[in-house]
Amino acid sequence: MISFDNFPDNANAFSKLTPRSHEALKRTGFKLDDLLLKSPEEINAKYADGITDKALIDKRVAHHEEKRRAKLNHLKVVRGEVVEEEQKGMWNSQNVTVCLFRRAEPSSTANHESIPSLAAISNRR
Repeated sequence: MISFDNFPDNANAFSKLTPRSHEALKRTGFKLDDLLLKSPEEINAKYADGITDKALIDKRVAHHEEKRRAKLNHLKVVRGEVVEEEQKGMWNSQNVTVCLFRRAEPSSTANHESIPSLAAISNRR
């Protein structure tokens, strides 16, 4: 598991975060993808303006890296706040459940009609 205190440059979208780091990410609204290193081609493709000037691409890469590092530093601070809250008993990392696979919400209420309610099950007995 990866913490923002030791976030590696080779992390990928499938990296698992510690519960405290996951909570910090959730509180800030950042996405894990925002923190990953990107190639110059990926960064330049984001702009979709067809620029091929190496100096401008290098500037974009430097700007992206600066923003990425600023986000990581902010996440370290927020993670520290989470640790402090945990020490004060205001947050418990042991009760955190990270749902990796979310079940799709039903598209209509028709699916709910076929599921008996708890009261209906109790009345059958």
